[in-house]
Amino acid sequence: MTFYYGTLDENGDPANSLNSSGASTRIPFVQVSESRTLDSLFQRVVTNYSPPEGSILVFDSGIAVMKTDGLYIALEASSEGALLTAARRLERVPSSDRGPASLS
Repeated sequence: MTFYYGTLDENGDPANSLNSSGASTRIPFVQVSESRTLDSLFQRVVTNYSPPEGSILVFDSGIAVMKTDGLYIALEASSEGALLTAARRLERVPSSDRGPASLS
């Protein structure tokens, strides 16, 4: 399951804005993906690895992986600050089907 918080362009990619000098800057965003299993297609940068529960492994200051409450989490954000803020604010949301809960 993947949640995207931010603005997408017409191609479905993270949107950019132009400043007064015409330079393109990325509009802030956070993308959170979760999975009950760790497989080679789930995470970018590192495959089949997740740091110990309660830890976060950050790459390129905008991509991270972690495990919490039995779920594998992959995060991508426009900045390291946004990424770490999102990771700290993840909380368990009860599932309506009485199965394992999700994070949001």
